[in-house]
Amino acid sequence: MIQKTPQDLLKMFVQLQGNDEQEQKKPLRYVIYARKSTDGDEKQARSLPDQVAECKDLAKEQGLKVISEPIMEAKSAKEPNKRLKFRQMITDIEKGRYDGIIAWHPDRLARNMREAGEIIDLIDNGKIKDLKFRSFHFDNSSSGKMLLGIAFVMSKQYSDQLSENIKRGNKRGTEEVGKCFKPKLGYFRDSQQYLRPDGENYDLVKAGWKMRLEGKTQQEIADYLNENGLTQTVGFGTEKRISVNVDFRKVSEVLMDSVYAGVLKHGKSFVDLTQKYDFKPMVAVNEFLEINKNDKNIGRLKSGLKKAIRSDLLRGMVYCSHCKQLLSTGITRKNDGKSYFFYRCRTEDCEFHNKSVRARVVVDFVAEFLENHKFITKTAYKRYVSDMEKAIAKNQADLTEKKRILRQKKSGLATKINNTKTLLHNEMAEVKPDVDLQSMYKDDLKLYQKLLTEAEEQLSKIEEMLRNSKSAVLDYDKFVELFENLASIVKKPQSMKDLDFIIKKIFSNFTVSKSEVVDFELNSPFKELVDKRLFVIGGAGGSRTRVQK
Repeated sequence: MIQKTPQDLLKMFVQLQGNDEQEQKKPLRYVIYARKSTDGDEKQARSLPDQVAECKDLAKEQGLKVISEPIMEAKSAKEPNKRLKFRQMITDIEKGRYDGIIAWHPDRLARNMREAGEIIDLIDNGKIKDLKFRSFHFDNSSSGKMLLGIAFVMSKQYSDQLSENIKRGNKRGTEEVGKCFKPKLGYFRDSQQYLRPDGENYDLVKAGWKMRLEGKTQQEIADYLNENGLTQTVGFGTEKRISVNVDFRKVSEVLMDSVYAGVLKHGKSFVDLTQKYDFKPMVAVNEFLEINKNDKNIGRLKSGLKKAIRSDLLRGMVYCSHCKQLLSTGITRKNDGKSYFFYRCRTEDCEFHNKSVRARVVVDFVAEFLENHKFITKTAYKRYVSDMEKAIAKNQADLTEKKRILRQKKSGLATKINNTKTLLHNEMAEVKPDVDLQSMYKDDLKLYQKLLTEAEEQLSKIEEMLRNSKSAVLDYDKFVELFENLASIVKKPQSMKDLDFIIKKIFSNFTVSKSEVVDFELNSPFKELVDKRLFVIGGAGGSRTRVQK
C-alpha cells in the first residue's frame, strides 16, 4: 500500500473545497408562495395577483431562478396544518425540489409558531438555503434567523391582538377627538382622520339626501349617484380614490348613518362631531329624523322601523315661518274616504309645534301666482331658449365626460374578467385544485361581470340621453300654450307626481304660517324674469296686461 504524504492530503482537501465551491455557485431554485386570508381580522391589503406580481418583480431584479408556477392559497395561517398547498411545498423542499421561497412578507408563510419553527428548522438543516421577501430582508446567518423568528413572533402577536387593539383604539379616538376610522361617501379623511367635504362627491351625496326628502326611492338615488360618477377616497387625503358602484342597500346604509347629521357612532359610543372640530354636516338633524322616522332615540335606528304613510308632494320645500325649520309632510284620511296632504312643524320649542297647514294652501298660492305671471313674452321665450341651450350644452359636456369614464371602467372590468378567468382556469387544471381559491375567483368573476353589465346599461342610458337632449327645447307656440294653461293644470293635475314636478321646476321653497304662504323663492330663470318683469299679468275672465315684450 502506497503511503500518502501530508502533501497528498492537502491536495484532497483543495479538491474537495473546489467541488464545494462549484456546488455553491449553482443557481438556487426558488418557488413563489402567495397567501390571502378572508378570515376576520386577517384580511389582507395585497391580493394574490398583486403579491405574485411583486414577487416576480423581485426575482427579476435580483436574477433569481423561479422553476415553477406560483403557489397561491386562500387560507388562514393562524392555525397549523390547514394549508394543503403550503404542506406540499414544504414536502417538495424536503425532497430537494426547491432551494428557496419568495414571498411578499414572512407572515405569508406562517402566523403560528409550529409552522414558523418548521421553516427555521429547514433553514438550520440546509433544506431551505434562502428566503426572499419584498417587504422584509433575510440573510441566512444566525442574526438573520433571529430576525426572521422575531418577524414570525410579531405576526403571531399581531394576529392575536389586532382585533382587540383596533376596537380599543378606535373607541378612544372616536370619543376623545372625533376621529373617523372608516371612509364615508361624500367625505375624505384628513391626516388627523377628520371627515372633510370631498368636493363634487359631497355635493352628489348631499343631493341624494335631498332626493330622499323629496320622496325619491333608494334605487332612484343609487342610479343618480352611479350616473354622475361618484367616487370615494382611499386612505387619507384626496389623491387616491376609487369609483363606487352604489346599490339601494348602500343608499340605505348612508341614510341610516347619523354621521351625515353630525353624530358619529362607533360601537356603543356616540360623538357630536360639530363639538370636536369644524365638521360640516350634510343634512339637518330634523331632516335626518324625518327620513328615519325616529325623533326620540337616534341610537335605536333599525331597518325594522315601521313605514309611516308618506306624502311626496313638495317634500323638503315647505318651511315654518316661526322656527325656520323644514316641515314634515303627511297624509290624513277623513271619514268620507278622501285623503288630504298636510305639512306639520315638529320643532318642539316652536309656537307652531304639532300644528299643520293643508297642502292646498300652497297649491292655491302657486295657481294664483301662475295666473298672474304668464311667462309668454318673446323676451321670456328668448331667455328660456338661451338658458336651455346653455343647460343642454353643459348637460352634454357632463354626459360626454361620464361616457368617457364609463368606457374606461368597462375596459378595466373586461381586463379583470379575462385575468380572473385565466387564474380560475389554471387553478382548475391543478392536480389537487384549491376549492377555496376557486370559490374566491368565481365570486370575483361574478362581481366583475355584474359591474360590467351595470356599466353597459349606464352607458346605454347616457347615449340615449345625449341623443334626446337636442330636442328638449320647446318651440314658441308650445311654450306659450304651456304657460297659458299652467295655472289650470296646477288646479286640476293629472296626478300628484305631475303637480310636484311642475311646482319644483318653478319654485325653490315656500315659507308658511297658519293658513297662508308668507314667503317664497323662485328657481332660475323664473326669478330673473319676475325681477325684470318679463311676464304677462293675467286677469279674471281672461283679461291680461302685457308688462313687457
